[in-house]
Amino acid sequence: FGTQIYFNAFHAAVTAAGLKTRKAWILRPQQSVDDFEGEGYRQFRRLWQMPVRPDGIIAFPDQLVRGVVLAVFEADKQKVMRQCHFVFHRNAHQPILCPMPAIWATTNEDAMARALIEMVEIQFRRQPVVPIRLQLEFSESMGS
Repeated sequence: FGTQIYFNAFHAAVTAAGLKTRKAWILRPQQSVDDFEGEGYRQFRRLWQMPVRPDGIIAFPDQLVRGVVLAVFEADKQKVMRQCHFVFHRNAHQPILCPMPAIWATTNEDAMARALIEMVEIQFRRQPVVPIRLQLEFSESMGS
């Protein structure tokens, strides 16, 4: 799930790691999605109805996660969890209830806010802005 820039980065990382994916498994929300939770729900159901299913799912951004979790439970959590693993995005100060095992890729909003303020200050000083990368923190949850 995600936008074109993330799709390109994801595809490059998968290729560099020697992994394989199917084009049909990479689902992206429409440009003007107002209901991200509903989109996550619909996208998981679409994946799970395919004749060949992925053995891992990454849900990004965090607004998709609740819909994915709901669809997993509707589809039979135990069966899904035997066949598939999940990596979910979230923001550090916005917990998401997730009663199933998952790896969390967590964005630090404080670091992001500091970086944005620094970029604005650099622009006010009329200095060149140099792109920076913010790190994600990865952690495992066995479900809550």
